[in-house]
Amino acid sequence: MAPGIQVRVIDGQALGRAVKEKAGNVTRALVDFSADSLEDKLNGAINASLARVQDPWQPRALARASNRIVKGIVKEISGKIRMAEDLHLEDTSSKIRIKERTKSSEVGNWPQPTHLRSRPFFRLRAELLYSLMAGDKSVWWSVRQPLCLLFTVLSLCPYGVCLIPFTLVFMLMDWSDEYQMANFICTMKTVTFIQRFGMMIAGTGQLYFTVTSLSCNSSGPGVTDFEQLAILALVPQQLLAWLAFVHYSRLRSARLLLQHRKASDKTKSERGLRFYEKSLLVPVETPDRDAKGLLVVRVLSAEGLLVADPRGTSDPFASLSLGGTKRRTRTIWRTLAPQWNESLGFEGVLGKLVAAGPLLVKVWDFDVTSANDFLGEVEVELEPLLLNPSMTITDMPLSRGDGSVCLELIWKVFAASETTLRPIVPSQLPIAQSAVGNLHVLIQSGSHLVARDRGGSSDPYASVIIAGRQLRTASIKKTLEPVWNEVLLFKGVSAAQLDTEVLKIKVFDDDQLSRDDFMGDHQTTLAEVRKKGTLSVIDGSLEGARTGSVTYTVTWEPSTGDAVDGDHDVEKPVTSKKLTPLDCTRSGDLTVKIVCGTELVSKDRDGLSDPFVTTCLGHARQRTRKVRDSLDPVWDETMHFEGVLEELVERGPLLLTVWDHDTFSLNDFLGELEVPLEPLLQRSELNIKNATLAGVSHGSITVSVEWLPFTLEHPEVTLWCGATLSVFQNARPPNDAPLRAVLLWDAVFLILFFVISSADLMVRIHGISEWRQAIADLLPLWSHIFTFSTDPIERRLLWYTSTYGIAFGTAPFLFFKLPVLGDALLRLLPTGYDRSGALRLEMTSAEMLMKYEIEQRNRGLRRRRSTVSSRRGSVDSAVLV
Repeated sequence: MAPGIQVRVIDGQALGRAVKEKAGNVTRALVDFSADSLEDKLNGAINASLARVQDPWQPRALARASNRIVKGIVKEISGKIRMAEDLHLEDTSSKIRIKERTKSSEVGNWPQPTHLRSRPFFRLRAELLYSLMAGDKSVWWSVRQPLCLLFTVLSLCPYGVCLIPFTLVFMLMDWSDEYQMANFICTMKTVTFIQRFGMMIAGTGQLYFTVTSLSCNSSGPGVTDFEQLAILALVPQQLLAWLAFVHYSRLRSARLLLQHRKASDKTKSERGLRFYEKSLLVPVETPDRDAKGLLVVRVLSAEGLLVADPRGTSDPFASLSLGGTKRRTRTIWRTLAPQWNESLGFEGVLGKLVAAGPLLVKVWDFDVTSANDFLGEVEVELEPLLLNPSMTITDMPLSRGDGSVCLELIWKVFAASETTLRPIVPSQLPIAQSAVGNLHVLIQSGSHLVARDRGGSSDPYASVIIAGRQLRTASIKKTLEPVWNEVLLFKGVSAAQLDTEVLKIKVFDDDQLSRDDFMGDHQTTLAEVRKKGTLSVIDGSLEGARTGSVTYTVTWEPSTGDAVDGDHDVEKPVTSKKLTPLDCTRSGDLTVKIVCGTELVSKDRDGLSDPFVTTCLGHARQRTRKVRDSLDPVWDETMHFEGVLEELVERGPLLLTVWDHDTFSLNDFLGELEVPLEPLLQRSELNIKNATLAGVSHGSITVSVEWLPFTLEHPEVTLWCGATLSVFQNARPPNDAPLRAVLLWDAVFLILFFVISSADLMVRIHGISEWRQAIADLLPLWSHIFTFSTDPIERRLLWYTSTYGIAFGTAPFLFFKLPVLGDALLRLLPTGYDRSGALRLEMTSAEMLMKYEIEQRNRGLRRRRSTVSSRRGSVDSAVLV
């Protein structure tokens, strides 16, 4: 052993225990450090999250209570969790920072308030609506505003005073948004419940004191005139709520109509038959291979198809392909002889379409759970269209399958939109001086108009003035190149007026809160209309504006019985209003009026029948009531079929079938009538009188068919509901069953209140036992109530029934005012107002806080700048001194 080296014997077990103990201490220290670090980071993350969603206008007591609850939860969680990594928190914080930057950019887009000092009424309206329903502030901010406090106090007063704030808000609010109407109804009903609940509590206390003081006959709840006024104020409150609901329903119906129209336009676009605003399709006599147009292929029917389904039928549809374009018809279920009667379109130049041929038509059987079954095909050569613009194919056999198909091909070209108004025939020209007719003014479009709004655009509409009469088109939103395509009808215009009067067209920018801005006018004489029957002006310049032009067409149509030069003795047929192609592409209502039947076949033993009529249009079917024991029934019933006119005509003809109603056997056939709907494309009404029924020996029916297009002049404007639909709600209206259910509940309780109160007053108080006398005394009884001429017993009875009945009826509206549940029940996007009184989409809590911080930062910068400028001013003044 070398000197200086000492040998030390170490116990291995002790060394192991020491190492384990040291390692345990280190591990414990690391765990404690990790837990402490996790607790700190968790506290920081939760505090940061609370700061992001914290309401700056919330009372401090609520804020401190929520902070204490959150800290207790964090402490409990950190005591149980001893080890965690903070990678997720760091990743979350980075995502939050990115989201904050995004929110900041979104909040920065909130518009600045407009200058309203020169318009006191609009300034007062903006202040009121912003104080009550601010879109960028929370409810805690609103309750601090003096106007909101005043309106809250007035609305909670049940003695008729609450009608003042609610009526004022209803008149000033934006009527174009469904959420505003629904929120107004729920707010007023909730306030009514609070009023009745307060009256219940106050009445209970008042009843206790009157019973203990033995003064029930002279005092008690509901005895005073003020309490009687609170009961009678329920009537105008209910009327105001139902008025708001009626307008809400009209807005919803208009939005549903717009959705239906857009869906119809989409369907027509998929079929290649979309409508062109600036051009219309017209047939031609001699085809031009270089002309651009639309090849309309009408798939009529098929017969004798293969059986592809186990039940012995098929579900056929036809697919057409030309070049790289494909179209398909709808599916007809469970038939081997489908009747499609559907038009499909292929747009392009005629020569190129013919070169891309032949047209391939394939018939398929539709299957849901497997691939479609092939039923046959046919190829159609298109060269004959170069010589004849139309061709009909009848019973063309299908190759690779059984059966045949019928087609019809028509070539149409695009023509200028002047063809929408047809001038009178040349034989009727020139127009006689004594003739009186209707002047049609087609306002087609405007071009290069002046921008009148701040965004660099306008909301133009055209106003047409002739002979002191004025009509206007709809407004087109946010455009300088409007396309109206709207016909204005001036009735009773004489030919003498055409020589003397001047047609004036004025274009304005539509403003909601101020006067409409003038954008120019155009004037022209109408002497050419009397000579030629029509006048077309393309890009007529607008006077009084830097730029702008308008395109329009004027035609004159003689009224029934009016004479023209050289044709005084010709009897004019009675014709109804002509429809323009724009009307044919609108959604509307096809009204079928079943008037009466004459000399029908008898099917019953007594020599009579119980006839009724079924009306079928496509798959839609409706029926009239039955008329007992009659061979000359008078139904006088109206049925409605909604849709686009062109599509309804394609589903035709309209099939009317007359049946004899039998209770214990099948109904007997009394005849049928097919009404072709193609004439509706030229005139809006068909009158069929005593048309003979087919399939029977005798019998006739009288029917009238009328087409009424819905008054939609623009996808965002409807004259039917009298307002412009807001752009904040979804295009597809949500299901509003919860709101309608609680309104029905409220109406039921209101009716019960009226019935129970009237019956109790007349039976128990007035002693009326006969129901006829009770009905006769009902009106005098309520007039007695509304004139405050009731005795204390009647007043107490009315107080109890109204207070408890209305409270139970309006209680469900409380759920619609809860923070999260209310939005889920209404299913509408919340909207509010900015400082200028304009309707905006309501901000979320995070966006409100972000905007609040930005405003505070900007306010601090302005304060600092003003301080610096004041100091500089004091220094300059000191130097001068």
